[in-house]
Amino acid sequence: MRGIERQTGSVENSPVDYVLEGLLYTVLLLAPWPLGCASPLGEFYLTLAVAAVILLASARWLTGTVAVWKGRRTGLFFIAGVGVLAFSAACHLIWVPDRLRDLIAPGVGTWLCPAEWIGERDGRLIWPAGETVVLYSGGSFLVFVRLCLAAGFCVVVGTIPNPRVLLRRFCVVATVSGAMVAIFGIAQYYSVQGQLLYWPTAIDGGLGFGPFVNRNHFPFFLNLTLGLAVGLLIERLERFGAAWPRMIFSDVTFTWLIAAVGIMMSSLVVCGSRGGVLTAFFAISLVATLRFRLVEAGRFALLAVLIGVPVAALLIWIGFDMQESRLSMLAESDRYTGDGRWYLWKAALKSVPDFLWLGSGGETYRFWESIYPVGALSWIQDEHVALRADNEFLDVLNEFGLVGCLGVCLIATSVVVQCVRSSRQSGLAAGGAIGLLAVSMHSVVDFGLRIPATAVTAMTIMMLLNALPNRKRRRLLQLTESLSRGPMGSSVGLATERLNDHNQRGSRYPWMFVALLLIVVGLVSIRTRRRYFEAEKHRIAAARNVDNLAYDEAMLRMQRAVDITPEDAFLRVEAVRVAEFVRDNHQTVRQKSAATEMIVKHCEVLMQQCPLDWKPYTWIAQYETRLPTSTKMEMVLKARSLNPSHADLAYLAGKLELERNGLEAALPHWQDSLAMSLDHLPEISNVVRGRLSASDWTMHLLPDDPVVTFAAAKEVESGFREILLERTLALLDNSDELSRLPSPGQWEALRGEVLVELGRHDEGIVLMRRALNQQPENVSWRLKFAAWCVSEERLSEAVREIRIVLTLDPGNKQALLLQQEVSQRKARAAKPLKSK
Repeated sequence: MRGIERQTGSVENSPVDYVLEGLLYTVLLLAPWPLGCASPLGEFYLTLAVAAVILLASARWLTGTVAVWKGRRTGLFFIAGVGVLAFSAACHLIWVPDRLRDLIAPGVGTWLCPAEWIGERDGRLIWPAGETVVLYSGGSFLVFVRLCLAAGFCVVVGTIPNPRVLLRRFCVVATVSGAMVAIFGIAQYYSVQGQLLYWPTAIDGGLGFGPFVNRNHFPFFLNLTLGLAVGLLIERLERFGAAWPRMIFSDVTFTWLIAAVGIMMSSLVVCGSRGGVLTAFFAISLVATLRFRLVEAGRFALLAVLIGVPVAALLIWIGFDMQESRLSMLAESDRYTGDGRWYLWKAALKSVPDFLWLGSGGETYRFWESIYPVGALSWIQDEHVALRADNEFLDVLNEFGLVGCLGVCLIATSVVVQCVRSSRQSGLAAGGAIGLLAVSMHSVVDFGLRIPATAVTAMTIMMLLNALPNRKRRRLLQLTESLSRGPMGSSVGLATERLNDHNQRGSRYPWMFVALLLIVVGLVSIRTRRRYFEAEKHRIAAARNVDNLAYDEAMLRMQRAVDITPEDAFLRVEAVRVAEFVRDNHQTVRQKSAATEMIVKHCEVLMQQCPLDWKPYTWIAQYETRLPTSTKMEMVLKARSLNPSHADLAYLAGKLELERNGLEAALPHWQDSLAMSLDHLPEISNVVRGRLSASDWTMHLLPDDPVVTFAAAKEVESGFREILLERTLALLDNSDELSRLPSPGQWEALRGEVLVELGRHDEGIVLMRRALNQQPENVSWRLKFAAWCVSEERLSEAVREIRIVLTLDPGNKQALLLQQEVSQRKARAAKPLKSK
């Protein structure tokens, strides 16, 4: 009889069930490799697989098969949390009158672009800022589509027959997938030191690990697979029973599982993610505590030894200096609190009061971090801008308000409750709880669950754990089967059959409605991701056209990409950058005019679409020749308010103020520019040279930063140079009051350079040696130290430093030149001796 489970908790699978299982295993094996499916191309293929699962299940329900919900209340709460978060995102897409908008989100009106700066509205612009309750609805639209697909996927997994059998197979596939990813990560890291992805592709910043572009994304996926592998180990030990001491060393499967877990744990340490290692340790400890029984103490101890010894041996063999230095920060609270996450978390809370209920819109956190810099301005530059708050709760609170945060809290609560329950059940359930607890705790300090491959894996584990039959249900099944075998068996069987037939007829229609809804979700998700897939192909083709100097074709490709996804503000920004590059490289007036027209048109749309982005204001001020200087200045000042930590922007504002109101008005902007970067110091020095006194330099132009003051001393004439050098020493004497966070030995090295410039070489050499003791691998400092030793005829010390530099950086041209100069000096010193 359909839907009736036997005592074992399993029913006969249909061919559709096997296809669904195969899709789940395929996703688990393949999803991590294309960058965790975080790119538009990878996410499109992952969406196809997830939508296929939903559409197959929905088609089966429409043809008369009655689904049986096995996810229990915790599963419903989990899906409800996803639904609440999706509801918050959906509210971002609805037109609201101004009064209601100002009531719900009073901050929207504050940040809107002035109407007189905007040209005619683009008819293809669906959600202009000001007509909804957020400042960027395009990002919320993508989040809404993903969440609807995730909710539908959870519904399907929560109704799959035989969850216990499926969980065991899923654990086996996860162990294989995790071991493969771990081996690849270790091999890649020690062959190219994390600088390359799949060896030929460079990673910005060199922070990649394995198939992930960021080493902090790797432990999220790996901890899920590691937990399931540990679950298989626990289950294997339970099967051995009292004979486990003898069976451990003779069971081949157990040996392979130990090897897989050891490799995964080693890769977790090698990747250098402190949060990944710490949360894995806490999750395993918590589940072990909940499962602990005194009679199993020896089993747990032996398991820890069998895993720990191979891990330690492998790490000792391959070496882990960098990992050891990063992990040691966990025990040093003063260094860990200096981590950049604290700045990100503070910035996430700044905008919350103005967008309390529904947030400011998906993908808007990156703008608030620039608008509300909470650290030193020199810390927040373009290369340091964070896309996320590195805390899922704060990230959602910032972008989706209290309503979205309520949804995340429902999700987190259901996960914790289910993990505590699963920890006391079978070994496989305990393994799933380990993985979910690890990634849940890690989400407090990072955003790895935003990676699609990791999110799908976590949702599958969560719903499978919810679907496992509990003790009450198993007892009820046993009671029903025993009654059917007794004297009243025929009556009980007939009553049960009639009751099930009645329940099937009553529940068929709700499931058919759910199936129709899920079909719509699946098709809309495929269509949406296909649009972004096509747009990404045009963007890649445009990049190739730029490399091949086919600039006109590149602009055409980017325009097609924007036309396909008009709601994507970030792709429109990329189109403007391509047009700007084309404008700077074209020679004909017609081509420059076409590029300029494209820049202005897209910037006018961007100011309506996402007024938090500072770049369109700057581009229009630069390229729109019809605007008066006063309007350009207002736009640049608006851009500065949106990104006060951008050095180029501050320099541009100073240039415009110099034209309008003179040098005095330009100095505050240039002072901010120098506080963030030294790139524009030569241009600024050329303008102010001879027009400012020494006191004006130190009080109105240069910030209280010894690095800037020392650099400025090299740009001025000898009369000012000594004054600025002494000012640098004075600032270093009060280094505790400086906003700049120095690297180890930086202040000693800088003081040494200043003293050498003042002619006090011996003192400078002593200080530089102290700095090198703190950073022995700093090549630039060693070259300076060697040059000073050469100038002071301390040739033996210079030779030693040059040899160290050539060891650290073979072929260094400056070191080779110094080596040649030392040889010449030694030769000249030896000539008088030979003549004698």
